[in-house]
Amino acid sequence: MPRTGILALVVALLAATPVRADDRTDCSSNNADLVIRSCTSYLNGSGLSSSDKAFGFAGRCWGYNEKAQYDDAIRDCSEAIRLDANLLKAWQSRCYAYGRKGDHDQAIIDCAQAIRIDPRSVWTYNERGWHFQAKGEHRTAIAHFNRAITLDARSAIAFRYRGYSLEMLGKTSDAIADYKKSLEIEPNDQWTKDAYKRLGGTP
Repeated sequence: MPRTGILALVVALLAATPVRADDRTDCSSNNADLVIRSCTSYLNGSGLSSSDKAFGFAGRCWGYNEKAQYDDAIRDCSEAIRLDANLLKAWQSRCYAYGRKGDHDQAIIDCAQAIRIDPRSVWTYNERGWHFQAKGEHRTAIAHFNRAITLDARSAIAFRYRGYSLEMLGKTSDAIADYKKSLEIEPNDQWTKDAYKRLGGTP
């Protein structure tokens, strides 16, 4: 067979590589390295729909976030969003990535899209509130943490974050109460322990 024919056959075989079921499963595991590897293999498979590809890119985006590779995460999540504008994980993960790069304005926009898709996501309200907090917009942040607490009264993060914004607004007694509540839920969080003690909270 001529060399060009061999190359054409190799390309054809690669293009026909089926998607492994394990790759799709592992693409949403909790191990970042495994996720990146499996999502990449999954995306290289054949016969993927736009929805399938969005799933793969969003999964790999999450993996890159876990490894603090935020530019790579934003690239993959942006592609996932292009393919499926209603994919919650893609908006949440890109919100996270932009925030860790210091672009809180874009993070707030992305988290708003995530809330549009799932208005009961405690994680998203806490995350969006944190970005307002980082911008010094504590009253808006508190409104988000209030919503998170309404949805989940056991959200230690919401009480912790709200406590900090209350502290920044000079509402010391309210901040102490929130720090105390957060510690009742997560008693081993050192940051909250230190904040509670700093404000004069009693054991």
